[in-house]
Amino acid sequence: MNDTAKNQKILILGNGRLSRHLRHYFTTREIPWTLWSRQESVAALTEKALGASAALLAVSDGAIEEVAGLLPEELLKIHFSGIHVSEKAFGVHPLMTFSPHLLEPQVYDRIPLVVDPEILTKEWLRNLPNPKWPLKKEDRALYHGLCHLAGNYSKWILEQVCRVFEGKLELPRTLLQPFLEQSLLQVMKKETDLNAGPFGRKDQKTIQDHLRALETEPALKSLYLQYYDAYQKGGPT
Repeated sequence: MNDTAKNQKILILGNGRLSRHLRHYFTTREIPWTLWSRQESVAALTEKALGASAALLAVSDGAIEEVAGLLPEELLKIHFSGIHVSEKAFGVHPLMTFSPHLLEPQVYDRIPLVVDPEILTKEWLRNLPNPKWPLKKEDRALYHGLCHLAGNYSKWILEQVCRVFEGKLELPRTLLQPFLEQSLLQVMKKETDLNAGPFGRKDQKTIQDHLRALETEPALKSLYLQYYDAYQKGGPT
């Protein structure tokens, strides 16, 4: 973050998890900010908007339009939804999953920002060190759906696997870490080879053994069958 950005006050709206991460980041980078939440009055918001260089709407998707409408028209307004399309605020989606634990500034700096193309020319965005990628508004739903599959869906599967590892097999979840790290590395390097698994080998005995073993885990068995069906339709990677 350059010195120009440090001289500009940021108005943050909302006091949830994302807001907490934003406040922590700006504090570590010595960038002045002020906070407004919906427990405060509109008059307080109007006062806090004076002199702000940008308003960051860290609010739920359903509140974006209402809150943006309370701000001065000329103020740069940014929302962080991956799917919402607004005529009142620009979309800047941080491609990251945020836990309750705060991060180091250099980690925040590396988070990719997927943005409305129109905002790429804005000085405020150019001042951020993050990699920036434009995305057409009509592609936001597909983008967000893919993020949901890559993040929440994969985490749900892994949590279920870890639960069975620890509960039934009495194996610590940490055993999976090298395997999972290597699997992700293969995907990132475009070296994925699903032919190595029983689906690719058409190993029906192993597949049936898997299904019998998963009888006590109906959700995972259903998922296994869905994956098999999708693999059959989509073919190997």
